[in-house]
Amino acid sequence: MGQENGDAFVGGEAKMYYNSADYASPTWVENVNVGDLDGPDARTAAQVKTRGAWPNNVYLPGSRERGLTWTSVQHKGTADAVLAYFINCYANGTPIELAIVDGDINVVGTRGNRDYYIITKKDESQPIDDTVTIAFEAKPAANNGGHYVTPFVKT
Repeated sequence: MGQENGDAFVGGEAKMYYNSADYASPTWVENVNVGDLDGPDARTAAQVKTRGAWPNNVYLPGSRERGLTWTSVQHKGTADAVLAYFINCYANGTPIELAIVDGDINVVGTRGNRDYYIITKKDESQPIDDTVTIAFEAKPAANNGGHYVTPFVKT
């Protein structure tokens, strides 16, 4: 017998926001023009070479490498304030606080992560027979006022 899916959901139900205010009193602006979004999270491992562990390799957890990649659709002849904001943050190297959550950020019980990022890549794609998109990549910002990847739970 198969297992129940419980509270499983599809990616289209998840949300991406940026904070237009400050960390302590955020004003979240939803990016409704985001397509696929990926949040890679990898940890390095430091090998511990001891005779006591030999012949096995054993490791200690190392640093984490986090980031975000997403696509946004270009709209011809219309103003997309969020897309323009992301492009400006990329061009100026301005850190941006983003929240990636499992639903509406204002609903109690919504979960996800929030962090300050720098946008490190902005690639425009103009295929002949498909939508014009911009692919973004972002990495956690070092100069972020001491705020690092924070689990987010709306209470």
